[in-house]
Amino acid sequence: MQHCVMLGAGEPAPTGPAPVPVAAIDDPALPQVLAELAAARADEMVADTVNRELSIARKAIGWWQRQGWIDA
Repeated sequence: MQHCVMLGAGEPAPTGPAPVPVAAIDDPALPQVLAELAAARADEMVADTVNRELSIARKAIGWWQRQGWIDA
């Protein structure tokens, strides 16, 4: 049984593994992969949901940079 959290507009939060493995962060192709994933999500979800997910990703990347875990 999969568990999910209901988000705005009654849509369930995704469950399961992340679409991009954490090890892929160092891959030079990552920006293109993320752009493709964001475009695919934009086709599936309302704009507010996609914008919220992109904002979360930006905040996480900024935090990782401040921790010294990644360079940008």
